[in-house]
Amino acid sequence: MYGLCTYNPKTDLFTTIEYLGNSFISDILQTSDGNIWFATLGNGLHKYNPRTHVWSSYEHIAGDSTSLPSNKVITLFEDSNTKLWIGTEGGGLCSYKAATSTFKTYTTKEGLPNNIK
Repeated sequence: MYGLCTYNPKTDLFTTIEYLGNSFISDILQTSDGNIWFATLGNGLHKYNPRTHVWSSYEHIAGDSTSLPSNKVITLFEDSNTKLWIGTEGGGLCSYKAATSTFKTYTTKEGLPNNIK
């Protein structure tokens, strides 16, 4: 069994989450709104809403400054104001705006020492 799995202690069985395929998952975060976020190294960012069982996928779109800045997502963090921060390899740091499903990117142009995270 490969990939991300869920475990059911009542049945003692694992179930593979097919949506993520064979993505290399670098970080997982459940945010205060209940959503579960999956950072991948090469396949962008994915969100799962356990209440509705709906998946959303976010990837870099060339020429779109409001898209995810890189598909190599390294780390996820939710701050005390419930803002989601995404650290990427090569795309800098970005924050997620839930109301519009867009990203605001911060790079060396905004003063970061590098664009790794």
